[in-house]
Amino acid sequence: MSGPRIGVTDWAIALGTAAILLVTGLAEPRSGAGPDLLGGALLVAGGVSLAA
Repeated sequence: MSGPRIGVTDWAIALGTAAILLVTGLAEPRSGAGPDLLGGALLVAGGVSLAA
């Protein structure tokens, strides 16, 4: 028996959430030299994990 299939709507919601998280995370001005790549990757991974 196979598990539930992930539809296009699920991916759209997950990618939209990931984009919102990333934009919100990068909106705050930082005192460092540039955006933290690990933090951005974690924000995107958190949003995309909703598809699972």
